[in-house]
Amino acid sequence: MSAKKRCFVISPIGAPGSDVRAHADDVFNYIIEPVTKQLSYETERGDHVSRPGRISDQMYDGILHDDLLIAVLTFQNPNVYYELAIAHAAVRPLIILCEASHALPFDIKDQRVIFYDLRPRSLFEGTYKKELEKAILQLESPGVEHGVPFRPNLTPLGGLGESFRVFERFTDTVSAGSLPLKLIRETERALRLSGSRFFRSANIRTFGLRSRRSPSAGQSHYGRAESRADLDAERRHEEPHPESAG
Repeated sequence: MSAKKRCFVISPIGAPGSDVRAHADDVFNYIIEPVTKQLSYETERGDHVSRPGRISDQMYDGILHDDLLIAVLTFQNPNVYYELAIAHAAVRPLIILCEASHALPFDIKDQRVIFYDLRPRSLFEGTYKKELEKAILQLESPGVEHGVPFRPNLTPLGGLGESFRVFERFTDTVSAGSLPLKLIRETERALRLSGSRFFRSANIRTFGLRSRRSPSAGQSHYGRAESRADLDAERRHEEPHPESAG
């Protein structure tokens, strides 16, 4: 028996007993779940998750890995819009719902949205269930192309064909094999050396500065003579030629 497909619902939730919670439950129970269940999806909202672990981690797992996302934008909840942005950036299969009397912000207006109402006739006739089913079947159709909605030429969040990974520190990226550690260390060393040489040379040429530090014990007389010769060459290069004076 094949595993059920999974659907995660991004939705305002509200406090128990509030109008927001009652509305969210009605949309879930009377529009979303009957359709997704019929199409063999196991559907859950953030507050339905009972598995052990952090709720936020499970929410992001649902957004980034479930087979289908349905976002309810009614009440313009900031958390919902944050999660919607993640879904868009990751190019997830997404359907947007919004109650008909709620206006959408400018950036969402050109998205395909199912505007619903919860009037008894609409629920009895299954008006918005039919629209939702049609939208899901369109998403499931072979050959449907998806891209980042706000910039189609961008690479989706998580890369192309790769599992989504988050590296909290730069060293995690290195240890994961994305960059050779030896190369990074050699590059950093080269930059430090070239930077210090450039700074010292610039000081000498621009301000006529000389290093007053005594040579270290390991520095040879040849090295000191070579440094003095370099300084003399710098001065000769900057002084005007006698023939060019006047």
